[in-house]
Amino acid sequence: MQSEASRFDRISALSGTVARIDGALKALGRPSIANADSAALVAVLAVFGVAANADTLNVTLMLLAVAILEVGSGLSLAVAQGMRHVPASSLPVILAPMATTIAATPVALATVAVEPKASTTVKAAAERIRQLAMQSGGTLSAASKREVARLADVSAPTAGRALAFLAASGAVVSNADGIVVRLAA
Repeated sequence: MQSEASRFDRISALSGTVARIDGALKALGRPSIANADSAALVAVLAVFGVAANADTLNVTLMLLAVAILEVGSGLSLAVAQGMRHVPASSLPVILAPMATTIAATPVALATVAVEPKASTTVKAAAERIRQLAMQSGGTLSAASKREVARLADVSAPTAGRALAFLAASGAVVSNADGIVVRLAA
């Protein structure tokens, strides 16, 4: 019985402590979420006689940033799409080159030619394969890359790279019968 009485006394003391701490926390109020920039802006606005709350100003500034990002990107997309259909002659002199560039961009990208990259060894092997085709009347037929490598006196990987280099120029045809190198007329 005595242990239950002492337990009740401890619970009563702890309940009183919890109630005291809860009252102190309620007196402090809600914690501030404003950053230092908002607090500084509130001080500047106070100089001009405008009363503002740092928490409200902080939320307003965040919403303003989101609105600028959303509206700005949408607006620039709309302007770019709108200028695509406007003839350059109807624009002011400053905007005409930009409209011409926007309208011509897909064509310019489609006409860029990409030259394949190859080491000097691969280029030399490709030239040797071309010479072999020339000696054979303009066409060199082989059953495999290994056979092309043997004929050109290069390694099989180098022959494969040389054939890929030649294929980029349209000189190599590969099918079920093997590899055919044809020289352009």
